[in-house]
Amino acid sequence: MKLTSWNIRGLNGPLKVRTIKNLIQMEKPQVFFLQETKCTSQTVGPILSKTWPGCHSVAVDASGGSGSLAIAWDPKAVSIMMPTLLTI
Repeated sequence: MKLTSWNIRGLNGPLKVRTIKNLIQMEKPQVFFLQETKCTSQTVGPILSKTWPGCHSVAVDASGGSGSLAIAWDPKAVSIMMPTLLTI
């Protein structure tokens, strides 16, 4: 399995989005992990879908001026089982 990980320190700029797209095309990872996106999960999902068409992704929102994690994967190469959250 090929995994690419990057502490991006902010994802909202067009240069970083273009760089991610180029990195995915060059490296052809099966899993792509981003730290410090400083974005909400609603923002990260569409960006990853645009840069890596067909990928599945999950993100955790930033808290204040730091944080946020995102993971994207190729569903043809990797099967990730997502636990269901139970509310009581």
